[in-house]
Amino acid sequence: MAIGAIFITSYSTSAFGVESPIDLGTSAAYSVLGASTVTNTGPTVLSANLGLAPGTSITGFPPGITRGVTHISDGAAVTAQQDLGIAYSDAASRTETRNISGLNLGGMTLSPGVFHADAAMALSGELVLDAGGDKTSVFIFQAGSTLTTLTGSRVTLINGAQACNVYWQVGSSATIGTNTDFVGTILAWTSITVTSGVHIAGRALAHGAAVTLDTATVTEPGCDTVGPTPTPTPTPTPTATATATATATYSPQPSPAVTAIQPQDADLAPTGQSPMWVFIGGVMIGLGITLIALAQIAMLELRRVHQSRGA
Repeated sequence: MAIGAIFITSYSTSAFGVESPIDLGTSAAYSVLGASTVTNTGPTVLSANLGLAPGTSITGFPPGITRGVTHISDGAAVTAQQDLGIAYSDAASRTETRNISGLNLGGMTLSPGVFHADAAMALSGELVLDAGGDKTSVFIFQAGSTLTTLTGSRVTLINGAQACNVYWQVGSSATIGTNTDFVGTILAWTSITVTSGVHIAGRALAHGAAVTLDTATVTEPGCDTVGPTPTPTPTPTPTATATATATATYSPQPSPAVTAIQPQDADLAPTGQSPMWVFIGGVMIGLGITLIALAQIAMLELRRVHQSRGA
């Protein structure tokens, strides 16, 4: 598809304000949502729901595969289309951060913000979206008429940028060219055409007409809700303070003095004499006691013999 005069340039910007995400309502649950028809050719894969309202014709599934639920003009699909209309109006009403009318998005590195083209918006090459370390950063693209990507184009996310926070509000129709690696949710007022070999990390939501697919892959946009990583506050290094520690110290104590038991009889062991005298005295006392006992036994025996003879 021919694209009007496009100026190849490298463009960097930073957001003047912090944008909040677009509330997609129930349409966030759809990989593809069409209005009149949804048509597919080849083994397209959708990771979430497939929906259509108010139309009734979805063709090409299979060979296409949806890992979600297919809703055709039921209450869920009708509500999703209503929510899509609200989300589209929200995206279109955001105040632009930069006007990129007539510029090719390829070759640009953009910081978070709202980027507006008065008419057609085109991508040829690589567009880099830089969140600057803030995972909550939002990127909104407003195309006054069409959005077109050329073959092999790509959108690259760096420094925390997330696919769930990238939105493409398209005033008429979007065409994603062959083998484009695309990121974000397409909110098209009219129709969306996704050609062969395209991968979209996001959604293809058409509010007024058809969605046409050809051997494409649409995956749910990853989203980490954690905000920017806070800069760590330096923690003072604790100063080591000497602490007295009780240490058990072994001090040998003198052995208690052994005091010899002194005999009661001062004649046997006079004070100040050697232990040998104590020993000899003890032996003599023992012999004396033994002799007395033997004498008593002998007297008892003699008395017994005497009595027996007298009888």
